Amino acid sequence: PSSLASRTKRKATATTTATPTTTSAASGNVPANAEQTQQITTLAKALVEGISKGDSAALAQITCGTLAEQVKSGATTPNPTVYDHVENVLVSPAGTSGNVDVFAYTAKKGPPAKAVTFSLQNTASVWKACSVIE
Repeated sequence: PSSLASRTKRKATATTTATPTTTSAASGNVPANAEQTQQITTLAKALVEGISKGDSAALAQITCGTLAEQVKSGATTPNPTVYDHVENVLVSPAGTSGNVDVFAYTAKKGPPAKAVTFSLQNTASVWKACSVIE
């Protein structure tokens, strides 16, 4: 999981949460409502904190799928990482899955923040990160 912080896609262009106003054609997902956005933002912050501290126990509670398998497979090395913001908070029409771009940067390299896109699952009103979308 410490390698999750190094998987980056693009530079941050803003430091505010931006939610798209259209449906994501590829996934069928729609913009999250305010409550979902808050819950997913809280999850994103917890992911970055867990990666930063190398906290396998915390990461195990907020991950599923391939990310959970990575956490279970070995110790997580701390990788001091700073949360910046989220963008593209999208959820399925049923609110059971989604994805989010989490912008963060390593403390060693500093800004600008880079995005990592996570697929999400909502079970019993709890959002978890399941995989990194390449």
